[in-house]
Amino acid sequence: MEWESTGKGYSDFIHWCFNGDLEMFYEYFFWDTYADDLKSISGNEGVCFVPLLCMKEGKDINSISRKVVPLQDLWELYVG
Repeated sequence: MEWESTGKGYSDFIHWCFNGDLEMFYEYFFWDTYADDLKSISGNEGVCFVPLLCMKEGKDINSISRKVVPLQDLWELYVG
């Protein structure tokens, strides 16, 4: 888990967030059925992946376990 720089300043980064190719940047995080799976997710929910995506075993996002969970649970898992 390392920081991946976009090489952009603040204004350029904000512009890229709204106009850039986010699908290409985050393509690693899209599994085959993500569009259908996320249609019913609320703003208070997120997806928990097991094993974690940063682990060697979590590199194939289509073959690992995915579960919609409250964002609070993800916050506690990652922050603490």
